[in-house]
Amino acid sequence: MPEIVKIILPGNIVSIGETVSGEVITSSNVASVEVKVGPYVWPMQKVAPGEFTVSLVVPHIPRALRRRTYTLEVLAHNTRGDTVTMSLPIVLH
Repeated sequence: MPEIVKIILPGNIVSIGETVSGEVITSSNVASVEVKVGPYVWPMQKVAPGEFTVSLVVPHIPRALRRRTYTLEVLAHNTRGDTVTMSLPIVLH
């Protein structure tokens, strides 16, 4: 089974328009990783076996949906199709 070992983020508070970078360390059998917040999904770039990075601009959302806690999901997949998920809370400003 794939395994997520560590998620490295600069913090759990992000702002609209901010560029956020992160890294995920996984077991070496993970073929791909993606991050998901609500309906938004971003693929991470594989930089080495078990190492994935992402850098993205936080998209605009309506003011009424800001200053809330959302769940950031990290999904790691192996080539056989097995998936493991780890979740973290983030606050969107």
